[in-house]
Amino acid sequence: MNVNWQYPTNDTKPTRKTTTSFVAEVDENTTSIEIVPTAASSGAKITVNGNAVESGKAYQGTLTGGTTRFVIKVTAKNGSDSKTYTLNVSKKNSNQVAAPYTYTDYDSYTDPYYPDTPGTFTVTQYMALFSDTDGAEIKYTVDGSDPKTSDTAKVFDQTKFKADSGFGGAEVKELITIGADTDNWDGTAKQTKVELKAYASKEGMEDSDVVTFTYTIDRMSKLEHKSRLMYDMDGMKVWSVIDYDSDKMYLIKGSEGALLIDAGMAPAGANNLYEYCKQLAGTDNIDVYISHGHPDHTTQLGDFVQASRKVYINEKDIPMALKYVNDKT
Repeated sequence: MNVNWQYPTNDTKPTRKTTTSFVAEVDENTTSIEIVPTAASSGAKITVNGNAVESGKAYQGTLTGGTTRFVIKVTAKNGSDSKTYTLNVSKKNSNQVAAPYTYTDYDSYTDPYYPDTPGTFTVTQYMALFSDTDGAEIKYTVDGSDPKTSDTAKVFDQTKFKADSGFGGAEVKELITIGADTDNWDGTAKQTKVELKAYASKEGMEDSDVVTFTYTIDRMSKLEHKSRLMYDMDGMKVWSVIDYDSDKMYLIKGSEGALLIDAGMAPAGANNLYEYCKQLAGTDNIDVYISHGHPDHTTQLGDFVQASRKVYINEKDIPMALKYVNDKT
């Protein structure tokens, strides 16, 4: 199956497909399939259900029920542009319930669903489970135990309802919290691994296999910052900067100076955000622009005030910012 091109058999030219969701059917005795994702350019990263795959090399995908969903994500070399494909593989004549799958884009999704596969994150995650078998019940555990036999197993309510706003298709009634034990910690770097297991069942059908989703919550220290270079072209560079709460800031360097968008929420005693940006950009000519006054966007403004840099902020946001900023000058 080629997900990008349709090759006709009547000597006409191939045409590019517009869909990113595909269905395949296999014999009922098939237990696995091979997926060979090939990126169009070097340097791209590819994952299948969260597992890194080398471009042009086969990924062995295990079939976990009557229908198994595979999510293929390709991310460009710049780290920001990406495209996601979904492939549902169904067994002929199967009476087995489709195994659960997960995604975290829970408040703005529309069909087809594009699951965010498990992996490593810097903050607590909230996710949902779904089965493609209509009316199936899903049971899950987050302690690594077998949900078919464990006393800790819970039923996930996958009922969907229309959002009050009417926007974004639908929402789920509940979410599973992954890594909550890191919310009240001493501020030092901490890593928590969570193994979520789930299966789906329906009366009159064979239970799905138990599927496992492994999450790692890799909390940064409350005092540090991390960054990733997103853009580097024609004399301009853009970095994504995050703090322990995964608050996203963007440092833009031009030919004459630099601008930081937002100032995070690191607490008292945290590393100086201005000094951190100065090292990244290689210049001390850095001002800061605030998108709005919430504390996760304004707390380290004081680092720029103390360095006599300009702060651009809507005057209506100043009273809110002053409640939390680390220098009220």
